[in-house]
Amino acid sequence: MHFRIKSYISSLDALFDTAKNIDDEEVQSHFSKYLCVKTSGLFENYLKSQIGDFADSTSAKPIANHIKSKNKHFTNVNYEKLNTFLNSFDSSWMEKFNSQLSDTMKSSLNSVISNRNNIAHGNPDSITFTNMKEHYENIKKIINIIDSIIKK
Repeated sequence: MHFRIKSYISSLDALFDTAKNIDDEEVQSHFSKYLCVKTSGLFENYLKSQIGDFADSTSAKPIANHIKSKNKHFTNVNYEKLNTFLNSFDSSWMEKFNSQLSDTMKSSLNSVISNRNNIAHGNPDSITFTNMKEHYENIKKIINIIDSIIKK
């Protein structure tokens, strides 16, 4: 995993530690929305970084540049979009991913993306600190699954 992503995770871990100590439920709820946006950003940045590193190590420079350019604006990565993405590189990646993914992890990914979009567009969301913490832990598990698949 790229150093920048490890640093991002450490920073987010610290933010979650800060949020759990907020006594005011309304303030903690607002902070949880921020954590949702940051968690979504972590996942998107992770995918771009991991695929960029993979392309750099396995492809000629023009091909790697093309792949990174195409993935530059890869956003709103829910379960369906992630499956399509993994399959576009190697169908075995998608199969391995799905064999290790739990329904809870899938739900967390979709929830983070859906709530992030609701937050960004001023629509009602369903984020609480407790469920956001669970979603974040599941996103980290998903990252570890993808990391193990792409490195092999």
